[in-house]
Amino acid sequence: MKADSSTTRKFGGTGLGLTISKRLCQLMGGDITVHSTQVVGSEFVASVEVKLNNQALIDDTANLIFTDPFDVLIIDDNEDDLKVIENQLTAMGLVCTACSSAKQAIDIIEQNKEKFKVIIVDWIMPAMSSETFLTRIYNINPQLCNNIIVLTRDHEVLLNDVANKININTILQKPVYSSVLYKEVSSRVLGFFNEVPKVNTVSEQSLAGIKVLVVEDNSINRLIVTNILENSGAQVYLVDNGLECIQTVKLEPFDIILMDIHMPIMDGVEATQIIRNDSDETIANIPIIALTANVMKDDITRYLSIGMNAHVAKPIKTQKLRETIIRCLNK
Repeated sequence: MKADSSTTRKFGGTGLGLTISKRLCQLMGGDITVHSTQVVGSEFVASVEVKLNNQALIDDTANLIFTDPFDVLIIDDNEDDLKVIENQLTAMGLVCTACSSAKQAIDIIEQNKEKFKVIIVDWIMPAMSSETFLTRIYNINPQLCNNIIVLTRDHEVLLNDVANKININTILQKPVYSSVLYKEVSSRVLGFFNEVPKVNTVSEQSLAGIKVLVVEDNSINRLIVTNILENSGAQVYLVDNGLECIQTVKLEPFDIILMDIHMPIMDGVEATQIIRNDSDETIANIPIIALTANVMKDDITRYLSIGMNAHVAKPIKTQKLRETIIRCLNK
């Protein structure tokens, strides 16, 4: 507590902070409201308008590809949710038909009774309940009901009674990770194909003996990366910034560099550019992986364009880092 015996300290302030907060909310298309109860206290609720981030990457989609594409029908009255699911499935190589209403979906299914291998439907829809919609689907083609995935923002337990009555086996909560969606779509398709769609995965390989130069100024991140690499058998060398990285690679050879982007003295982008232009071909061709919280498409495109070989997002996932290192070393 500050050593302040003034009126503002005794009674909690002048309210200037709340005025500033309200003005900021209004400038961002929102507002701030308050509900007060005597003796109990006050509740402030701030709201602002934000745009949907269409550039964010879902980092578990890279190798979730179906080798035999098929048609999927998606139904959701929320335009943003519909687009997200469509993008996830399209990235897996599937052919998507998107509908914003249950009636539109019924019309399409009646005209294409055998076309869709999987139907993904939001649980809450206007005009027609999901239970009615799924009953209509059963009357058109009973086999399709075995391949329906229901999406909901509610807890799935609340839907179980209804789901059991109409034979729905898969209920997923929004937002759905691509890896989870891939797994469930795969299991639905098994009734139509003789084999499970293949996933391109990196075989388990040891990092034993691999010399890794980690360029990172944050002590916590250095500790995390070091633990991951040393537990995988790698030899780890640490430096604090891009300038130290350039100096170090000239003194001894490394198999790969893990490069932070934002660092003092010299950042990861400048260090990478200098390394790629080095007159020593061995140094110039060292694989470099960007380690950063920047996950925007434009950022990643820039890192790759200056010569970085790959990108791993922070917070770092152990398996993701290992697989990326192995891919870079095997190229």
